[in-house]
Amino acid sequence: MQSFYSHDLPRVHLEERVNRNTKTKRSLRLAIDHFPGDSAPFEAQIKYVSDDESEVELLTYLFKDDRDEYPVQKPGTYTLVSVKSKHCRSIISGRSSVSIPLPVVPKLTIESQPIQDSCVGQVGLVFDMAFVGTPPFKLHQTVYKIENGKRVNTQSTTLTSQGTRFRFNYEPSVEGNYEIAFNKLVDSLYSDPIELQPARDYTFTTSMRVKPSAEIKHYQNRGALCLGSSVRIPVQLKGEAPFVLEYDVIETQSNKRIPYTVKDIKGDSYEIETPAFKVGGEYILSLTSVKDNSGCLVSLTGADAKIAVRREVPSVGFGVGEDHNKIKIKKGETTDVPLRLLGEGPFDVDFDFYNSEGLFVSSKKKHFHSAHKGHLTVSEAGTYKLKSVKDSSCRGTVSDTDSYVVEYHPIPSVSISEHSDVKSIKSNVFEKNNVCQMNDSSVDLVLHGSAPFVVEYTVLNPSGARSSKSLSVATRFASLRFPNDKPGEYKYFITGVYDALYSKYDLDKIHYSMDEIVVKQVVSPSPRAEFKNKRKVYRTCTTNVLDKDVLEPIPLNIDGNVPITVTFELYMRVVPSQSSSL
Repeated sequence: MQSFYSHDLPRVHLEERVNRNTKTKRSLRLAIDHFPGDSAPFEAQIKYVSDDESEVELLTYLFKDDRDEYPVQKPGTYTLVSVKSKHCRSIISGRSSVSIPLPVVPKLTIESQPIQDSCVGQVGLVFDMAFVGTPPFKLHQTVYKIENGKRVNTQSTTLTSQGTRFRFNYEPSVEGNYEIAFNKLVDSLYSDPIELQPARDYTFTTSMRVKPSAEIKHYQNRGALCLGSSVRIPVQLKGEAPFVLEYDVIETQSNKRIPYTVKDIKGDSYEIETPAFKVGGEYILSLTSVKDNSGCLVSLTGADAKIAVRREVPSVGFGVGEDHNKIKIKKGETTDVPLRLLGEGPFDVDFDFYNSEGLFVSSKKKHFHSAHKGHLTVSEAGTYKLKSVKDSSCRGTVSDTDSYVVEYHPIPSVSISEHSDVKSIKSNVFEKNNVCQMNDSSVDLVLHGSAPFVVEYTVLNPSGARSSKSLSVATRFASLRFPNDKPGEYKYFITGVYDALYSKYDLDKIHYSMDEIVVKQVVSPSPRAEFKNKRKVYRTCTTNVLDKDVLEPIPLNIDGNVPITVTFELYMRVVPSQSSSL
């Protein structure tokens, strides 16, 4: 069974488009109502007939797609005869014929009338313009001032008209002789400027006076002024200098109006400097009248300048009372000192830092996004003194609570309580009187800091062995007991003290180590005595006991430091008598 594919028939018609690059400023587009993607290109036969029917031509043009355009160079009627796509002949539906004329070259006619003022006479010209062409129109204008017989270019502008009629008023800001020339014209089709000729038909000369006027120029409300400050407001003047300018400053809440007069303004621009505003609120500066050298007094009704003045001055202070401007912290930790900020954020606060001896160290700045929970994070002991504050727009004041003192809690320490049996032999080295073996001995400690305490120490015994120990103490006083079981020199090395505030971790974090304290003591060995002949029995008569010359000496073995005192116990041993029987 054989299969095949049937293509849809495209439906086409003609559309005209603006094309500034052709003589007719037009081009033809083949509008395709149903455009299968694989149907392009389209071969179109177009019949051309000139306006006077003297020329007839059959044109063939290949449209690459539905966006392609045929540029029309000659005026006349263009009729779509046939269109064939890549696959099929197309159906012509809708508009098949387009008449394209030659475009009208833009033209302009101008009529002028003087603008009269009852006080000074002619103050300008009003121009009524009639355009021929395709809107919008753009007209180039140049203004010359005639000075000493010469033309001086004072202004070049481009006027735009959305329609075929336009009215334009020209009133110079300075009186004199003027020449207004309109010299180039373009419309939506002719983008290249067309010179307006003859030039005399588009050039207007006149002598004009200027009616005095004044208006506030380029003043924008840049936010509220700081309390106690002033502002400069630019004013543009027209007329013949010198000028006399009158204006009012009005406080809107009370409607209080203060008039001001400025005399002898010699230029065409002036800056009004307002008085310093001592009360916050809303104000208006309104120009009321102006008079120039001609003597004409003109009342003014132009736009006013609105001025907002803040009602408070920004301030900063420490958020504590005067009697609570001090804090103690552990060395190595940070704390937040609260600030009291008043104003509109963000804030910049400047402050100085002095060390604990009162010597200046540095100036610092801290930025705060808002007044909520403002604080300084501090870690160094010393005095922090606020210098200045500035909020989003104004500089402020520093309150009375401008200083804050930070002190360190003292680091725990230990000292040896010196008595008659303990003496210092050099810095941090102490010696305790010798003791005999097995006699109790201790050294008294005085601890400084916040109880309870932990004392770490090391014991070095006569054999050279070391043992590390710690002692927990609930009060400021403690005793370390010396060992006494073996003779020789003992040394105590006190290596660390910690209290309720500073743990070993806290002191290690700040790399603190105390100066080691050494206490030493010599334990003398106990004297020893024994009989040389332990098993020997000595006999003598009772009558000889008191005569040492006849007694046999009893030898002893004695160890110790001489002289040595030996105590004896002498007791009688009774030997039972023996009897014999016969």
